[in-house]
Amino acid sequence: MARIGPETALLTTYDVLVVGAGAAGLALADAANSAGRKVLLLDRGGLSAATPSLEPELPDGSPHDLPHKTNRYGLGGTLAIWGGRCVPFDEADFESRACIASGWPISYSEYAAWLPAASTMLGVEASYQRPAPLAWPKSPGVCMDSVELLCRDWIPACMTRRLLRDTGPDILLDTEITGLLWSARRISGVVSRSDGVTRHLRANEVVLACGGLETTRLLLEEERRAPGRLGGTDWLGRGYMGHLTGSIAEITFNSSTAVSEFVYKHRRGNSPARRRFLVTPPDSPHVAFWIESIAPEDARHGSADLSLKAMLRGAPKGTRLRHVRNVLGNPGDALAGVGAALIHNLEQSKRHPDRLSPRRRGPYRLAYHAEHLPNVESHVTLSSRVDAAGRHPLRISFSYDEATLRGTLAAHRLLAAALDEAQFAELTLDEEDEEAMKKIQAMARDGYHQIGLTRMANSPLNGVVDPNCRVFGTENLHIAAASVFPVSGQANPTLSVVALALRLAAHLSNQKRWTQGGSAAA
Repeated sequence: MARIGPETALLTTYDVLVVGAGAAGLALADAANSAGRKVLLLDRGGLSAATPSLEPELPDGSPHDLPHKTNRYGLGGTLAIWGGRCVPFDEADFESRACIASGWPISYSEYAAWLPAASTMLGVEASYQRPAPLAWPKSPGVCMDSVELLCRDWIPACMTRRLLRDTGPDILLDTEITGLLWSARRISGVVSRSDGVTRHLRANEVVLACGGLETTRLLLEEERRAPGRLGGTDWLGRGYMGHLTGSIAEITFNSSTAVSEFVYKHRRGNSPARRRFLVTPPDSPHVAFWIESIAPEDARHGSADLSLKAMLRGAPKGTRLRHVRNVLGNPGDALAGVGAALIHNLEQSKRHPDRLSPRRRGPYRLAYHAEHLPNVESHVTLSSRVDAAGRHPLRISFSYDEATLRGTLAAHRLLAAALDEAQFAELTLDEEDEEAMKKIQAMARDGYHQIGLTRMANSPLNGVVDPNCRVFGTENLHIAAASVFPVSGQANPTLSVVALALRLAAHLSNQKRWTQGGSAAA
């Protein structure tokens, strides 16, 4: 890594200038640099993660969390608080669907070709399917072959190792971008600010990789300064999506042997993997489900490990005897839980998968991660307020529409019916739709997965960037962020963000207008 100062950056016209050192920026900068391009990776933060200083405007009761919870700046960006889950989009996400007005302008195969490289960069193997046992039922509309992988490194070691090489890209930290330098439809560089000084940094290609919200804010600022300069502005900041996460049901399996197939598998030399139920109806949201332990205080779990935790916390009167029975019934499990807790404390530099003892048929908590359907009423705009640095914060109007909420419930009903008919498992959830809907809506929050704000499309009539992530109306401004996804699907976005960043890096590395490894600035 060549960590440089702002005055040094002024001396070169870079092949590629990447704004933002999170997952997308790190991946793209590394790939373009490895392809022989002169790359500058720039971030407003330093070597350690920091929270944003510019707070958006949110209405009371908004289901959107504030950036100090959802975003980080600095080398690694929001990877510092990433949950580590690696899940790809499904092939069905790329098909035409009645509930999606404008979907992906690229094919699933174009996307999937980059999953192996993205997986390697995130420190997991590209293996997201595990065939279900032959004796298991084949239920229409329900897939049980899907697995989620867990990256155990907080910031994947393979990323940092590559960036820390002497031959890595130039890295400029503690530098904020305040605007773009325009020459007709071309971007000749960026306006930067550090140490109270404004500087112009030059590049042939500019990539905004500073997260969905900040990337959108920068583009809205450019459009405010010169209305009509960008293409696709009807969609800029609109169709804002995230996901819905929570639990409104319990699941009890017909056989205890099936339970062990749904816990994290610790495979030697490979990433921990967890099987999930996947429901992907063609006309409503796609939803992934997985099992978790019910609360430690609830002795129905039958787990000696959880009962010991409950007793140490002070289990409520009336439940203590049952917890004691659980512990005495399997003291080895209780000791294993203590051992796991010690390992967690000793290995805080690593993520540890949820521990679940599959010794009973249930009940287990059935958790879900549901697709948020695109809706133009869920959007962001610039506030009229200006901070001391001259920045306009965002005004965020983030919402979940009726189709998303009802579709999430419908996926529960579909899964319940399929598992019951196959005599595989039983779901316990509210019989009344309205009661279940209230629970789904109460738990529906996001702000972490900033999807759809600069959506990808074939035309500026339907999106903000083209299939190669180039901003409509410009020749050389690109975006690497989840904001280019036109759909959210059921998957956590980080793996796909890295995959599309690598795809963009390959596209940029094949461009004709290069400076032979960077040139001295004129």
